[in-house]
Amino acid sequence: MSASAPALVKTWSVGRYMVTLTVQQFIAGAVTHAVVEWSPQQPSGLTAQELAQYRNGRDAALAELGLAALVLD
Repeated sequence: MSASAPALVKTWSVGRYMVTLTVQQFIAGAVTHAVVEWSPQQPSGLTAQELAQYRNGRDAALAELGLAALVLD
C-alpha cells in the first residue's frame, strides 16, 4: 500500500474469522491495489456459507466506492 490514506477500509466477519479489505486511493489511468487481510489467520478453505459471507461483505464494501465498473483479478 502507499503512504497516502486509503480510499476504503472495511472489516466484516466470516464465520470465526475477521476480514479487512483495504483499497488504496485511485489515480486516473493507474492500477489500483486492494489488500485482503484475515484474522486470526488466513483460512485454508471456506464452507459454502463462509464463502457467501465473504462475497457479501466484499461486494458491500466495494459498492461504497461508487464505481460504475470494477474488475477483480
